[in-house]
Amino acid sequence: MIINSDNGAKDLLLDNLDQAGLGVVSDIFTDIGLSQRDQELGNLNFTVRSYSLILRILYNATYLSHQYSNEALSILSQAVYHDGIVAGVPAGTMVAQKFGEYVAGADGQRVEPELHNCGIVYRTGGNYLLCIMTKGQSIDQLTTVIKDISSLVYNEVSSNNQK
Repeated sequence: MIINSDNGAKDLLLDNLDQAGLGVVSDIFTDIGLSQRDQELGNLNFTVRSYSLILRILYNATYLSHQYSNEALSILSQAVYHDGIVAGVPAGTMVAQKFGEYVAGADGQRVEPELHNCGIVYRTGGNYLLCIMTKGQSIDQLTTVIKDISSLVYNEVSSNNQK
């Protein structure tokens, strides 16, 4: 579900949790401080704030134990998506990331594509969180925008560390 960003697997998991009447997802959202709006989205289309909050919670191990937080970040670092943020940093740089794309409306009507990529970039001299959400004419253009922003941020952070 995470490594391949498989929404089918995510939907199956959420459907089974809902059928069991566990309220697990809602409870977790409340526990970590996500807003009611985030909880009502249902299909887990998060905001930049939501994604960054979840990544910070994992990075700082403030909800799960250090072991489970590190395990979650390790899984996120195995994502098969190598465009976007990963393409904007030097080869071999670890990025614990989540990406998602949206290319059709609920009724199957074409909408402007969206591509989102959020991650923690692990680098010598200090790690950082980067979250970029885009909407535009084509996934290819959006991929390039995310890669270019990632590269600019990496270069800026690296140059500031050398001063």
